[in-house]
Amino acid sequence: MPEIGPADPIYRALTSRGLVIPEHATIVGGSSLGGHFHYDQVAVFPGPTQDRVEGIGVFDFDTALFRELWETRPETSFRAYMRYYVSDHRLLWAEFKT
Repeated sequence: MPEIGPADPIYRALTSRGLVIPEHATIVGGSSLGGHFHYDQVAVFPGPTQDRVEGIGVFDFDTALFRELWETRPETSFRAYMRYYVSDHRLLWAEFKT
C-alpha cells in the first residue's frame, strides 16, 4: 500500500472487510528503502487480536546491521547494494501480548 488512506485501493479493500491497521511504533517512515512508501503493513481485525497488539514497526537495518556500509557509501550506492543483496524493503516486526 503506497498510501495509508481511502484513496488507496488496497487500503479500501482491507478496511471494507473490517481490518484495521494499528499505528506503527517506529519512526522510520515506510517500509521501502527510501522510507517514503508503506508497501508492507500488518492489518488485524478489531477485538481480541487488535487488543493484543503491543507494537508494530519497521526495522531500520541501515544503521543497525550495516552501519559501516551506511557510513562509507553514498546513499544511492548503499540503497543499490541493499536492493541487490538484501531487499528493496525494510523488515516489518509485530509484537503481541500473550
